[in-house]
Amino acid sequence: MNLPGFDMGGGQYPGRCTLVGAEIQEKMIRRNGFTPEEATALIGAHTIGSIRGTFGSSLAGPWVPNGHDSATLKGPIFDNAYHDFLINTIPVNACNDFATSFNPPFNRQFPTWYRTSNGLDHLDSDIVLAFPSLDTNIHDNFHVFTRAFAADNNLFITTVGTPL
Repeated sequence: MNLPGFDMGGGQYPGRCTLVGAEIQEKMIRRNGFTPEEATALIGAHTIGSIRGTFGSSLAGPWVPNGHDSATLKGPIFDNAYHDFLINTIPVNACNDFATSFNPPFNRQFPTWYRTSNGLDHLDSDIVLAFPSLDTNIHDNFHVFTRAFAADNNLFITTVGTPL
């Protein structure tokens, strides 16, 4: 949702987490009519592709290893690896804790962009899916669906195809 280097405001990370969750809620759910589950699945399309060299070749990188263009001889693999990464690699369980955990696996590249030690990139809009909502009056709890997709590739593949 936010490009690297563009700060959406919101102060400390928990505030930004709530704001980007509200942005997903507004743009994907209210305006476009997707369910929270469908919105979470569609964002999971980040399982393939990468941030291109628009911001410099040293800043280009995939969201997950098997999503890189050269992941296999046939190209990237479309599966639930993105959701699996968000649930099973981030070492904290809440947005509040993430704000103080920029040690491995993440370090901050820009105010709204994070990179793992092995070159995987994530934006606020990715990270918000990893944690329970801080305020469900502002945005849905996308974390529930991220956790389900991380555990079940078939559920992810089926759900991502539903709104298409």
